[in-house]
Amino acid sequence: MINPIEAGIQNTYPELKTISPIEWPNIGVSEVDKEISDGAYAIRLFYFRQIPLLRQIPYLALEVNGRGIWKNSFSRAYYKGMIDIHESRGYYDMFLELRTGVLLSTNPSPNCNENIPLERFGLNLDDSLYLATDKEIFTKLGHQDKDERFIPTHVIDLMQEMIKRPYHNNPEEVEREIAQKEMAKLGLDRMMKELPEDEVIENLRVQGFEI
Repeated sequence: MINPIEAGIQNTYPELKTISPIEWPNIGVSEVDKEISDGAYAIRLFYFRQIPLLRQIPYLALEVNGRGIWKNSFSRAYYKGMIDIHESRGYYDMFLELRTGVLLSTNPSPNCNENIPLERFGLNLDDSLYLATDKEIFTKLGHQDKDERFIPTHVIDLMQEMIKRPYHNNPEEVEREIAQKEMAKLGLDRMMKELPEDEVIENLRVQGFEI
């Protein structure tokens, strides 16, 4: 078979027509960015305005755990002061800090400028958590199914029902677990005192949140 290039045959293409350059849709992108920012602000504000309720949840979780079920989510609430609110591919990737209402992520932003220091909120957490960005909040929580949303009043109602359940029937284990809970409560009290509710709310107001 003859190679057309070796045979000197040139491929023919349609004549290219020059047109005016099309500009990047900066205005459209800016409009979407503003919508994302506004939506994320509204979600943050939703939790900030319920800080008094959020701060009850670790104590309820402490009382509930072991009554028919043990859950890591409950333990995390009273040992670390946070609770998971979004799951992706079998892993929790977003948490709510229950003393402050701050949304935390396991994913650092690719733009380091978006990683606002957590010290700004009076938090001292390990390096595996970051302040959730507007884009992540809007993407993961903005259109979340209503049955999956973390609604503080719903969670509190559920926990108050669970408190009515008895512990299991092994007296020795129950005694040991109650003793562990008493120690955990002391730690929880210390965590709460580190970030007094009135100081948290004032800090957020200074940052521009209308609480």
